[in-house]
Amino acid sequence: MARTVTERTLAGRFSRARSPEARIAITRQIEIRQKSGPIHLELEEDAYAGIACWLGSEHWITVVKAAFTARYHEIRPALVASTGGGVALRTVIAVATEMASAADFRTGRESRLAVSTIATRTGLGERTVQRARSTLLLLGVATEVLAGRLRTKLERLDSHGVKDKSRGWASVWALHPPKPVDNSPRVRPGHTEMAPHPHGGIFWSLPSRKRVIFTGKAVENAAASRRQAETKKSPRRRRPPIDRKGQLLAAQWLRDRRSPAWARPMSVDQWANVLASAAAHGFTGGDLNALLDEEARRLGRGLTPDHPIRFMQWLLNKTDLDFPPHVLDAIAHAQETAARAAEEERTKAMVEEGQRKRAQAIADLDGPGRATARAIAQRCALKRTFRTS
Repeated sequence: MARTVTERTLAGRFSRARSPEARIAITRQIEIRQKSGPIHLELEEDAYAGIACWLGSEHWITVVKAAFTARYHEIRPALVASTGGGVALRTVIAVATEMASAADFRTGRESRLAVSTIATRTGLGERTVQRARSTLLLLGVATEVLAGRLRTKLERLDSHGVKDKSRGWASVWALHPPKPVDNSPRVRPGHTEMAPHPHGGIFWSLPSRKRVIFTGKAVENAAASRRQAETKKSPRRRRPPIDRKGQLLAAQWLRDRRSPAWARPMSVDQWANVLASAAAHGFTGGDLNALLDEEARRLGRGLTPDHPIRFMQWLLNKTDLDFPPHVLDAIAHAQETAARAAEEERTKAMVEEGQRKRAQAIADLDGPGRATARAIAQRCALKRTFRTS
């Protein structure tokens, strides 16, 4: 329902209000009117049912950072599938800060900002703002209560009547802590089905003292003196160090638009050690895509490997890494350039030789032998004319 409320009407209601609660509610209406314009779109009474309130904008921004750090690698495949790309933490924080500034400072609700408005304030693109909003939605720290839409013809006429130049309704968001996980299918017979309280409070992503583990030295000091000697533990298996050149090659390859979609769900660190050997031989992202295109042409179909990392290892193992495709292309280009230059030199030499022969032929026309032949021909002609006459 769209309502038109003037500041004069709200001021009258504020002066007639008796209780502090009524005055606070009217003050909130004045704030909403200043943010959303003369026409305000009211929601249904149960629009925010089941959505928790936040503990303040600064606390919510901290929750967003922790949730992004902990769960971005889980939601990235779904984000790429829905929006076509990923997003950085600083971009999400910038968009979240603008959305929090427009929300109710007590509850975190009523955040009504258009995508274009956020893009103007942050200096980001509209598609980037949409990806950041989708990230907040997938992280479970924001809920789109009402999707934005264009206004109808009658709504635009009403907006023009109250000097509101807006063309559509901005979506309404509620900013809240992460939703707890419902493990009700694990309930035992006879127990009440309910969502368990998250470990360490409702803000599961924040650090908790309960998760602090004693160090090994403290455990040894606290152990009983009559405990038997501990057996020697096997050395802990460490992850191999990540190759730096492989990281750079993986980042360049994943940024390339020609790169296949099945390679993007894996992170740069996952691809780093796989591409380390290719990076050591000077391969580029374009070279990897060239190898994939050649393999697809050989098979006569598109490549859809079930295990992308194993497939790339197999493809690089059977490839001669000493000659990357771009090096072969450079050699072929150099040979073609040299052949073209040699052909031009040969053509130039032939032209010069023809010009020299032509000049020599023209010079021979005025030589002494040609002059003597012309004199003899003239004498013969005169004798013939004398005889006939």
